[in-house]
Amino acid sequence: NTGPTIRRYAIEKSGKAATVKLQITDELSVINALDYCLDSNAEWKGAVPDDFVFDTTEESFTIMTEDLEPGEHVIALRIKDDVDNVTYKTFELSVLGN
Repeated sequence: NTGPTIRRYAIEKSGKAATVKLQITDELSVINALDYCLDSNAEWKGAVPDDFVFDTTEESFTIMTEDLEPGEHVIALRIKDDVDNVTYKTFELSVLGN
């Protein structure tokens, strides 16, 4: 009855772009979906694992954003396993003005 967990993550910023690298794990169920949105809770986008297949209880993901405006931003994640347990997580990042 528990959702997937984020085992490791890293956020790298370069200019107006950010890359979020994640390692997701679930004790019993296959990871089924990872959706994310930027500065919204309505425009969710799907992400695929780095190996392109949702087939194990541990998956790695890389999410890249570009053309971020200067200021504060929030990246929200929605992670599901194959029995519909869901985990939500947010990350904050700052983009410096040019």
